[in-house]
Amino acid sequence: MSLITFVAVGIYKLFPGDVHVAQASLWFIAIQGCLSYFVAGIAKVISPAWRSGEAVRRILATRTYGSRRSASLVSGRDGVCVALSWLAMLFECTVPLALVFGKTGFAVFAVLGIFFHVTNAVNMGSFGLSSRLIRRFFSAQSASGSDFHIKSLQNLRT
Repeated sequence: MSLITFVAVGIYKLFPGDVHVAQASLWFIAIQGCLSYFVAGIAKVISPAWRSGEAVRRILATRTYGSRRSASLVSGRDGVCVALSWLAMLFECTVPLALVFGKTGFAVFAVLGIFFHVTNAVNMGSFGLSSRLIRRFFSAQSASGSDFHIKSLQNLRT
């Protein structure tokens, strides 16, 4: 997402006075961000491991993306794993709605997205991923999230 954001901003910088290029750059980032979440959600929905909650259990048991503590919290709790799986899939599949529902849509998805990513970062960041990698991820998400906000505000005016 960082590369996509930087390329779109770079193209805009080549034509700084062109409103159409600015609009196209913003829409490109917003649509690409929505598409990446949507595709990830659909990939999970068609996966039996995600639908059953097994993927959550497996991920939380890994050294890279989970921890012993996380694994123990979901161990033997099939309902929790299924609920977490379906919440993640629902969130990812509905992110494009942030562009449709203006300020309200952006606010709802921003709060949900922040919660989703901070929860993941706390689980992953403390147990294996470097803080540098997490900062890079959050900077890319913040940049593209700002673009979602811009596009949702513009949709309110039209």
